[in-house]
Amino acid sequence: MRLIIGFFAAILITILFRKQIHKYHWVFYSAAIILSIGFLISRAYVLPVWMMQYVLVIFQSNTLAMGFFTIVMFTGAFSDESVLRKNLMPIRAELSIIASLLSIAHIVNYGQSYLLQIISPDVMMPAIRLTASLVSFALVILLIPLCITSFRAVRSRMSTGAWKRVQWLAYPFYLLVFIHILTFLLIPVFAGKFEPTLRLDLYMILFAAYVFLRVRRFRLRKLVPAPVQ
Repeated sequence: MRLIIGFFAAILITILFRKQIHKYHWVFYSAAIILSIGFLISRAYVLPVWMMQYVLVIFQSNTLAMGFFTIVMFTGAFSDESVLRKNLMPIRAELSIIASLLSIAHIVNYGQSYLLQIISPDVMMPAIRLTASLVSFALVILLIPLCITSFRAVRSRMSTGAWKRVQWLAYPFYLLVFIHILTFLLIPVFAGKFEPTLRLDLYMILFAAYVFLRVRRFRLRKLVPAPVQ
């Protein structure tokens, strides 16, 4: 349920505010920061069950940010003739920044806990949890330059070649996101829990679809003849 809510919310926001995101991007960046901080503050209070289950959970599990990241991923994988690509490419960088800022809540919420477990000599983490934590830290390291270079002011000061080299980090980032999700869901999946199993299945379908579209785009571009000099 949390995955569907987060993804649906990201898609709905993108559809309804596509033009506004491009024109008033700082408003949406500020909103993402406020929402992340609001979630972190909310942990100190007892809130209604419905708010925990249907609102805060999309920040705790990072599914809202993942929804935006998924839109960014697929936009880059669509063919040049795709209507979706033509409409979303102008705000792809903005959506990436929004997703990154929304991820702050998830990173802080779980990062401090797992970091303390890793450095504590009295705690023995299961191998799969340790792997998941190390992958998480690698994701944060990759996310920082990807987010910073998505800002218009930063991109305008970089050469095209340098900017493209940084953006290539998006591919290992996407792969590590899938590994991150996989490692955290495997234990409840093996325990036979329904929702984690459904979430993993949906993520696997999304990742497989992305790989298919990316390979298809690469093959189509290879078939396009080079322009005559």
